[in-house]
Amino acid sequence: MQRIAVLDSSVRLVVFQYHVKNASVPKGIPKYSESHKPTARQFEGTGVRIMEPTPDVLSNFVANSSYQLIDAWHNTDEDNWIRSVVRFVFCHKEHLNPVGLRPDFVSQQDGLMESFNRLSSKNLWQTMIHVNPFFVAGKGTNETVLMLDCNSRKEIVKLVQTNKDKQEEAPIWEEIPVTVFQGGREKLGRGIFAPGIGPRVLLTNKANRLKLVGNEVVLETPEPMTVASVV
Repeated sequence: MQRIAVLDSSVRLVVFQYHVKNASVPKGIPKYSESHKPTARQFEGTGVRIMEPTPDVLSNFVANSSYQLIDAWHNTDEDNWIRSVVRFVFCHKEHLNPVGLRPDFVSQQDGLMESFNRLSSKNLWQTMIHVNPFFVAGKGTNETVLMLDCNSRKEIVKLVQTNKDKQEEAPIWEEIPVTVFQGGREKLGRGIFAPGIGPRVLLTNKANRLKLVGNEVVLETPEPMTVASVV
C-alpha cells in the first residue's frame, strides 16, 4: 500500500472532479452558476501533485470519512465542448456551516449523493491527485484542498434485460458485474485483438483502490495474477 494523504481537519475540502461525455452527466446535477463561485474559487492556481495519473482506480473512501457533501455542479469542458466536468465538493465536519448551505442544494442533497456514489463506486477511473492551498479572501492558508481528477471511465457493472424472452412484459433490468480476461488481450493492429488470455475475472479484481485506513488515504494495488501457460 502507498500512503497518499492524511485526512484531518487541516484538509478542509475533498473534491472529486469527473470528466464525462455531455450525455453522461448524471441527471439532477445543476449547471455551474454564480452560486457555486465560493467553492469554485478553491481550484484556481496550481497545486502539488501527490499521485500521478493511475489507471483503473476504484475510489469510494469518502463514505467512511469525516466529510460531508456541500456542493456539486457540472460545466462544459473548456478544452473539449463535447465533454463536461462534474465536481463534488466535500467539507470536513469541523468546518461545516449547515446554515450557509443553499436551500436548493439541501433539497437535492440525497439525489446528488446518489449520483456521486454511482460515479465513485460503479466505475474505475484514471485518477490523479493534487493538494491545493485553501483560500480565504483570495489568500492561501495553512489548510488544504485534496483534489482528485478522474477521467477515462470503465464501468464495473452493466445493465442486462433479464426478461428479454417475454416481449409482452415491461423490461426488467439487472446490474451484472463486468468481467475481463485475466491476462488481457493482445492488440494485433488497429481495432484488431487476439483472443483473450486466461479465464474471465471480475474487472474489480484488477482495480487499484483508494481506501481509508484510519485517517490515511492509501492506494492499494491489485494482487498479481498468474496466467497458466498453454502447451
